[in-house]
Amino acid sequence: MAALRGGDGKVMDFVNLLGIFSPAWLVAVLVIRHWH
Repeated sequence: MAALRGGDGKVMDFVNLLGIFSPAWLVAVLVIRHWH
């Protein structure tokens, strides 16, 4: 499991999640900017 590898594994998992959800992040940023 990634958690057993320590900090680096967690960082890579986080980067992978950002890569997977990057379109969702873009939509979220646009929505936030639109409403604020």
